[in-house]
Amino acid sequence: MISYVLRLTDPAATHVEHSGNKGANVAFLTQKRLPVPTGFIVTARAYQDFIANGQHLLESVNHWDFQQFEQVRRKSEALRAALFTLPLHKNLITQVYEMLSEYPTDQAFAVRSSLLPNPAMSSLGQGETYLNHIGEEAVFERIRDCFLSLWKERAIIERKRHEIPQLEASTAVVIQQMIVPELSGVAYTHNIVNPNSNEYLLSIKCGITIEQWLMHRDNGQLRYADLTDSTPHPQHSRLTDAQIEQLYHLIQRIKVLYDTPQSIDWCLAKNYLYLLQTRPLELSE
Repeated sequence: MISYVLRLTDPAATHVEHSGNKGANVAFLTQKRLPVPTGFIVTARAYQDFIANGQHLLESVNHWDFQQFEQVRRKSEALRAALFTLPLHKNLITQVYEMLSEYPTDQAFAVRSSLLPNPAMSSLGQGETYLNHIGEEAVFERIRDCFLSLWKERAIIERKRHEIPQLEASTAVVIQQMIVPELSGVAYTHNIVNPNSNEYLLSIKCGITIEQWLMHRDNGQLRYADLTDSTPHPQHSRLTDAQIEQLYHLIQRIKVLYDTPQSIDWCLAKNYLYLLQTRPLELSE
């Protein structure tokens, strides 16, 4: 039986041809024993076998008039409606049920697209993310939505603009335990405000408030990033000393694992630090 599902701990899950960019990266981090939320990958093969029954529908995209944007929008909606009727493979359904059975019935999941890489264009902003879904049927609905997201108007137009054959598009799906954070943030291993400094830049979010802090690369000490005079400067960060130390060691680990500067998404829940994802830092950020 074809395996349509891979645990994040499966060595094959680190291969982008199975898991897409995001999924392969999350699996890599998991296998390096970093604190990643548990989960699994629905492989690109699952998408490819799903969409195979709709090839005759997809081929029509090559004949659209892309100068008529309203027409493209209407046709993409009609295309997704037709693709929605395609069945998920019965083996995929069985394997996802088996994975979900390992979690409590009230477990919420985050379901995310994980596009396969294409050297001609960035996948940034091309996928979909669905949060806080509970129950098997909700998860299956979101898997299907991730598959169909490749055929949204924006994705189709981007492929046309970059002269990428429409039928080359493919995606995996990452399904992970949903974490409800008390604090969350982004850590940059390259100080995008002052590239010559010996500090990491941290953005810490609590509710609607976002604070910017600088962390010394050698010892993890924090100081407030005085980026604007418009708000009072807090005397202490919202993190405890122990949490600051956890975050410092996490950043150090990521810096060792990757050759390029990284943007690290993290969150804190029940006094535990989670790594949500890391991606190459666009220095224009």
